[in-house]
Order: sequence, then structure tokens, then C-alpha cells
Amino acid sequence: MTKASIIFLSYQHEQFIAEALVSALEQDHPDVEVIVADDGSTDRTKEIINEVVRSHPAGHRAKILPDAPNMGIVANWNRAVAAATGDVLVAMASDDIATPDRVSKVVCIFDSAPEVMAVFSQVSLIDAEGRIFMESFERHRPTYAKFVGLGGVAGIHFWQGAPVLGACGCYRAVLARDFPPLVEALSEDQPFVYRALLCGAVAYIPDRLVFWRWHGRNASLGSMTDELCPDDALRRRAGLFFGRYLACSQYARDAEAAFLEGSITRSRYEQEVAKIAGVRAIELLGGRTLQPETSCAAWVGAALDVLLRNVTSLAAWAYVARSFIKYVAPVKFKLLKSRAIR
Repeated sequence: MTKASIIFLSYQHEQFIAEALVSALEQDHPDVEVIVADDGSTDRTKEIINEVVRSHPAGHRAKILPDAPNMGIVANWNRAVAAATGDVLVAMASDDIATPDRVSKVVCIFDSAPEVMAVFSQVSLIDAEGRIFMESFERHRPTYAKFVGLGGVAGIHFWQGAPVLGACGCYRAVLARDFPPLVEALSEDQPFVYRALLCGAVAYIPDRLVFWRWHGRNASLGSMTDELCPDDALRRRAGLFFGRYLACSQYARDAEAAFLEGSITRSRYEQEVAKIAGVRAIELLGGRTLQPETSCAAWVGAALDVLLRNVTSLAAWAYVARSFIKYVAPVKFKLLKSRAIR
């Protein structure tokens, strides 16, 4: 039987941690461990973790990692993955809720499709009180789909249609064990999707397996709805683009590792290098477009780099055109068009 490890990362979530952890412990898959890695919380999060594990009948499933100072999402992910013994890694945050059948349904996909390296699912959005305010986040993905990694595409098609949503991400453990630990990344989801496309395929299932909580303090772009200070909101959203721009160095590391291990050919490696350069330019333009301080010269330089790196892609030209409209538009329009849901 395939063993699964839930990588349960927590930080300052005393209000939500109990419900989230219980949902991880109560998975119906018979062979699952819950690796609990708290990232130096200073509220009651760690105390509540210990209370839940001590009192819950399935508390034996939990492996609580030693206390550590705040190190950030990626370093905390790395240490949790290093402690995991499962063949499948199921990512989970301490403010979200998993349905009882989440792990079993994901493992079933992995068992039936050896080429699939990552699995994502539909999610529902809930607020701080647990009320559903959007039944389906992936509104344009009604059926099962599989996305096979290809080398010869432009950077604008970097993800090749595959979903990239850390709240419901599940990965074969080989994506952690056959690659070096993450270094230059904002979180684990994008690098692991990239690794999955390097090594095989990404699958999507339409089952709602996660309740993704938006409460105003999430790390993701989607939660950034506070627009009382418009310039600050735009800087925060631009900062995520700049972070993803810097994280392209992680993709380059992973492509090189796959090539040196013989997982991809030299030709595929060269295609990946060009593709990474293309998406790096795209992320930089995204940040320049939203950052209030961006000069006209800086924006034009970023736009020209996108076109140079993705010259044969009509989608890239359209992206530059949309970015120009946002760049010259009023602040309210920029805020509207940079929301995850609009």
C-alpha cells in the first residue's frame, strides 16, 4: 500500500489550527503520517497542536518536529520533507481543512498513473469563520485532466496549462528526494510543479478535497484584498511577481539537476533554459507593471525583454499589450485587474 505523508506547516494560526490538524489526522487512507512543522509561532499554535495530538484517537499518526526559530515557508518545508517517509507528499497549511477522503483519492491517481508526478484538486474558498464564499476556485476545470511536460514551448506557456495551487498540492516524494532541497523559491508549489513537468505529468481531479481559508493574512496573492492603501496593495502584489522572478533561479537549478542525473536530454535541457529565461522576463514585467514607482524606461525595457524571449508567441504579445493597459491605467483599474478573483 502506498504510504502518504501530510506535510503540515503551521505558523501563527491559533484560531484555525485545531480544525485543520483534526482534518489531517482523520484521513480515511490507512497508511498516512502527519509531519507537523511549526515555523516558530509565538501565539498558542504549538500548545494547541500538542493538545490535539495528545487527545485525538489518531494522534499517533502525527510526528511533531522539534521547535525551531522562524525560518520561512521554504526552509520549514525542507525540514518537514526530510522527516517524511511516505511515497506521496500531501501539502497542507494549518489554516485549511482537508476532506476525509483527500489522501485516498490522490493516492488512487498516483497508483493508477505512474507518469503522474503531481496531483491537484478542486478547492472551495472559506472565510475566517469557515463559511464557504466560493464553491469552486478552479471554475474552468470541470473534468479530470493531465498535463504532460514538454520542452519546446515559450515561457508564456511555462506551466503548460497545469494548475499551480499550493493549498491542494500533492507530489511524489521522488520530486524531493531526487532533487536538492529548495533554495530560491517563495513556496514549494511552483518548483514542485516544474519538477513534475520535467519528470512526467501533472494531473487535476475535479473533486473538492480542500477548503482553502482566506482570512486576510495568507501568504498568497489571492488573499490580498485590503485596498485601503492602494499603493501599498500594489507594491505587495508587485512583490510577488518580483519574488517569482528571483525564484526562476530555482527552476534553473532543477533543470540542471535533471540533466546531470540523465532525466532529460541535452536538447530538452537547452529548451528548458530558454523557457526559464522567457518566464523570468514575464514575471519581471508583471512586477514593473504594478509597482507604483516604475519609470516608463524601466517598463519599456521589461516589455522588450518579454518580446525578445518569447518572440514567436502571440500570447506573449497579448500579455505585453494587457500589461501596457494596466501600466498606464488608473490605480483602481490596476487593483481590480490584479486580484486573483474578479
